[in-house]
Amino acid sequence: ALERKKHATADELYYKAIVYTARAGHLHHAGLFNERYSDFLLQKGPYYAEDEAKYRLEQAIHYYQEWGAEAKVELLQKKLSGLGFILDSNKLRSEAMTMVSWMD
Repeated sequence: ALERKKHATADELYYKAIVYTARAGHLHHAGLFNERYSDFLLQKGPYYAEDEAKYRLEQAIHYYQEWGAEAKVELLQKKLSGLGFILDSNKLRSEAMTMVSWMD
């Protein structure tokens, strides 16, 4: 329960940081916070919030693009495409394990 509370607090703080920095026009910080939030979500587990993690990474790319950090945008686009592959392969592996256990 304590672990869930810590994660909920972290979720809330990341969200507030993203909103406040974007509203203030600090695009590089909004990009950074989205990027780090994506990493945080993925550390919780592969199925916890993968859609949100991908969305946050896409948002990071958007903010960095608006800021003009093209090299960072390229780096994160590569990470996003690799992340999609990793997450998809994890889903496939999980589905395969489910099918195997069902057949037993």
